[in-house]
Amino acid sequence: THLKQLNDKRLAQNLPPFFTRIGINTGTAFIGNLGTNERMDYTAIGDCVNLASRLQNLNKIYHTKILIGEDTKTELASAFVLRPLDIVEVRGKKNTTKIYELIGTLSKDPDTQASPEQIELASLFTSAYNTYEQQALVSAKTQFQSIQAKFPDYQPPQLYLERLSSGAPPHTPPKD
Repeated sequence: THLKQLNDKRLAQNLPPFFTRIGINTGTAFIGNLGTNERMDYTAIGDCVNLASRLQNLNKIYHTKILIGEDTKTELASAFVLRPLDIVEVRGKKNTTKIYELIGTLSKDPDTQASPEQIELASLFTSAYNTYEQQALVSAKTQFQSIQAKFPDYQPPQLYLERLSSGAPPHTPPKD
């Protein structure tokens, strides 16, 4: 909501909108000052930090704003509206990772609460994604087409429709 207000002001001033992409992951990291007395840097390192960085970059592919990893989803699921987005293979990891789009909270805070439209889209997309994951591809295609017709500005259904049209195997994750 705050970013939308900022962008409305920027557009009114003939300035370009400000876009953000966020990747969030949960895990153990080393955080602190690293280096020598001549060159010191406060940083975070660890596998979970690398995955968060990769998630941030994947937002470009999916045209999303906030992506989270499986461990974060486990921590947030009861307080946030999430939708599964894909199973991806990221550089530096041998295993694939299931990713989720964070939509908003379930709280009554108007600044962070998911709208009824966002909740509906999350429900429809989750259903289509689960159908796709179960490899009921004809039904998944119909569901993604329906989502695209109802929510034309939401890009992920198009990605799945392209996969389905190309005949790519269902679990061919994009690489970041």
